[in-house]
Amino acid sequence: FSVIRTFFTIGDTDEPVKVKLLTTRVCSKEEGLDLGDLSDREILVRKGRMVARCADGSLLEILDLQSPGKKPQDAKVFSNGLRGQRMFWLPAASPAQAA
Repeated sequence: FSVIRTFFTIGDTDEPVKVKLLTTRVCSKEEGLDLGDLSDREILVRKGRMVARCADGSLLEILDLQSPGKKPQDAKVFSNGLRGQRMFWLPAASPAQAA
């Protein structure tokens, strides 16, 4: 299997956080996810699920992930730690451009 390394911003900070996505799956639009007014790069965090809208419009559910220096966590445990903060994914080039 392949680990995806990507960057997110969490809450009101612009500081990128490197997160490993350990397990993901493609969602179908028929799964009844209410994306509402979700912005392009915002991660939907609802009822223990984390879903990202990809650049091509497809939906990717994040099942297991790992923050730097932390043990792997499932999406429900990770999302509980967000305490209502919004989470956004960053394009792969963003951290390199900032350096």
